[in-house]
Amino acid sequence: MTPLPTPDDWHRFELALRRVRGVGQLKTEYYRHSVLKVRVSFTGADRLAHLLRAGVPGYRVRVIGEDRKTLQILVASESDERRPG
Repeated sequence: MTPLPTPDDWHRFELALRRVRGVGQLKTEYYRHSVLKVRVSFTGADRLAHLLRAGVPGYRVRVIGEDRKTLQILVASESDERRPG
């Protein structure tokens, strides 16, 4: 996965994440080494990590850490395609 390259790209991802059904308050804790850590309030029958793995429109998301209120995720935009060598 190619990480999002600019702070503006990360901000657009945060906006997309806020549109996921059940996501309430969202507080970014950090972007470090291509990892986003966010504190999230979520209401739903499923775990938020499962919903994110299913997809955030326009992004590929890999959840690498989760507890009750925080997620650590790797994110790439759908337009970032791996090109053969």
